[in-house]
Amino acid sequence: MKKNRDRPAKRVKFSSSDTKIIKPGGGGGGKFFKEVSIEFKNQLTREIEDSMISLDQSDSDTGIMVVEIESQALAKSHRPDAVFDEECPFIGDIGINNITKQGKFLVRITNKGLYNIRHRIATSTAEYYEKALSTISKLKIFEVDFDAQKFSDNSAVIRLVDFKDEQYNDGKLKKYNSLVSQKNIKSKEIIEGCGVFHIESFDNDNMIMFINSLKKNNILLSVKAAQRVNFKPFHLGKTEMQLELPPADDDKSYPVVGVVDTSIKENCPNISSWYEGEVTSIIEEDRVYGHGTFVAGLISNSFNLNSYDENFPKSQSKVFSVGVLGKDGGTEHEIFDMLKRAQRNRPDIKVWNLSLGTSLPVELTQISDFAVMLDQFQKENDCICIIAAGNIEETADLRRWPPQAHEPINEQRISSPGDSVLGITVASIAQINGIVNKFEPSIFSRSGPVANYVLKPDVSHYGGNHLENGKMLSSLGITSLGISNGTQCSYSQDCGTSFATPLVSTITANLWEHMGVDTPRSTIKGLLSHSARLRQEVPKNEKIYYGWGMPFDVNNYMYCNENEITIILEGEIGSNTEVVGKLPFPMPDSLRTEDNKIKAEFFMTVSYDPPLDSNRAFEYCLVNIDAGLGKVNPNGSFNGMVPAEGTGYEQDLVNGKYKWSPIKIYHKKYPNGVDAENWKLQVKMLTRHGFNPDDDFVQPFSIILTIRALEDDAQVYNEMVTLMNQYNWEVSNANIEIEPKIQL
Repeated sequence: MKKNRDRPAKRVKFSSSDTKIIKPGGGGGGKFFKEVSIEFKNQLTREIEDSMISLDQSDSDTGIMVVEIESQALAKSHRPDAVFDEECPFIGDIGINNITKQGKFLVRITNKGLYNIRHRIATSTAEYYEKALSTISKLKIFEVDFDAQKFSDNSAVIRLVDFKDEQYNDGKLKKYNSLVSQKNIKSKEIIEGCGVFHIESFDNDNMIMFINSLKKNNILLSVKAAQRVNFKPFHLGKTEMQLELPPADDDKSYPVVGVVDTSIKENCPNISSWYEGEVTSIIEEDRVYGHGTFVAGLISNSFNLNSYDENFPKSQSKVFSVGVLGKDGGTEHEIFDMLKRAQRNRPDIKVWNLSLGTSLPVELTQISDFAVMLDQFQKENDCICIIAAGNIEETADLRRWPPQAHEPINEQRISSPGDSVLGITVASIAQINGIVNKFEPSIFSRSGPVANYVLKPDVSHYGGNHLENGKMLSSLGITSLGISNGTQCSYSQDCGTSFATPLVSTITANLWEHMGVDTPRSTIKGLLSHSARLRQEVPKNEKIYYGWGMPFDVNNYMYCNENEITIILEGEIGSNTEVVGKLPFPMPDSLRTEDNKIKAEFFMTVSYDPPLDSNRAFEYCLVNIDAGLGKVNPNGSFNGMVPAEGTGYEQDLVNGKYKWSPIKIYHKKYPNGVDAENWKLQVKMLTRHGFNPDDDFVQPFSIILTIRALEDDAQVYNEMVTLMNQYNWEVSNANIEIEPKIQL
């Protein structure tokens, strides 16, 4: 059936009548996780005394201690607050032990606080206190992982401890600035308000002394060598072609995508009408153009460049060049500085394409610094970064499909900043049969998981394939615009996640243009994933390669068939509210059987941008939103009838039920019908331990719901529109009509 522009997807606003005040739940309750013996108490006492000695030997009366929590006790209701109180509170975490699966939490300590804890452990026999002790595996002083031999360069990225207290943090910064001055260190904060700095010294030994001083003062959380970011595609293969591309239509309004990359060759005949300008700090002799120009061609003309293949987006966008990568690449902080400068120049740009990344896989213990930078940037500027998943190095063991059990998954993991929680990370799939078949993951495309059990990649798109030619690989690339002999414009073919990414960028930019710039980011991102899920079902264990799959182009999900409707519901939830939204939830008569059951298929996506805490590792996301569509029982209880689909990742050990991922998809098909009387849409929020928002805190969210009949001729769309009007829902069309530009 053909999508009809007379059947646009619908947007619905939640109203105050859709919410009710609820009392926060009491959690799982206390219980024993192991025997609290005299020997165990003596062990904890010795570990506390070791920490007291270490604190005495430091240059500060305040420090941090690591509390390892038993793997079964990671839910926030089990956190041992009875042991660690206001004097020594929890302030963050540094991940999960990959072997024991125990959580490693940080506690701010003083000698007075440790003395009191030691005394209570030795004297208290209260059951509630011993239950709290049973959650603890061991205690140890925090040690910064720092190998001076790895820092041959005289620059690094450091993160200071966030003590979760204004007085302690003020003292930390004073001490830091004093040491910077004493050691003649060049320091620049690269994540504002998060205590992350890029440091340089003209003397590498001096820099190492500076880092050791930070350790001695107990204010250093981590130190890493500054990573360079590259743009090298997996397998470069040029093919000269002759194509004629239509220029941008002067009478049409196009969105603009910021291309954070090498420079773009603006005087290429097929680029000039799509080019919106540039910011760069790269001197002329260090500038390169090929990669950025290739990306720009796909943003503006991928469908025309690739033989009018219907799977390439027809969406077209103009490009604004953010020249951050010279012939030797660039560093994370240089790229981030230039991105912020570009945003100040073009605050109207909502989508930024980052077809770049480091060469190393991200860690599973925490979100990378570069990703944290981009998360902050997206929140502050109400924009979305579309990021390449990264390419496996040519020298690595290449992945076939299906993957083999012996393949080194850790080496193939997504590279930074592809672990950005608020960004959209794009993997590559083949557009033609070769080593892998069409639509299968490209052999070079990096995969999940990343920290926090967040599904990465989010989506996938065409990025190329290869053929084996003896011991050599021949490229089966996608086509775009390239540079020959350093400066000449040409048509080229190439492979890489770098080139899947701009296809998603132009879809995203056009989607935002169609819906209006005031549309929440959560709606835009949710629609991308929802579209991919409507297109195909990715098996649970393959989502680490595909994400939710390959999204449609805009018109394929902004409009509906007659036997379906897509409803976009936008609202917000407070810390003490439950969105009961839309009770009872209407169901079209054309879905009903003779015995009044509903035969239909339901797709539901929940999307939100949670508050984040960069001082936490696996608790980086502070809020979880869970939604349910289902039945209200006579006793008032609720049964969700559209279950969540798994991500293929290990269950979030902090809470066995929820995944703290800001995009979740639910799906259920009822070929034999289901009782759908007294259904409602329910939204609930859960917060992390230690995150206690004010009463006026609200978390915005978006829900995309598609209801589809199993018969093609069912009049679901028209009937549902009528029902929503009868229920007095606040309904509007999802798309806005874009007026032609008026020539002056």
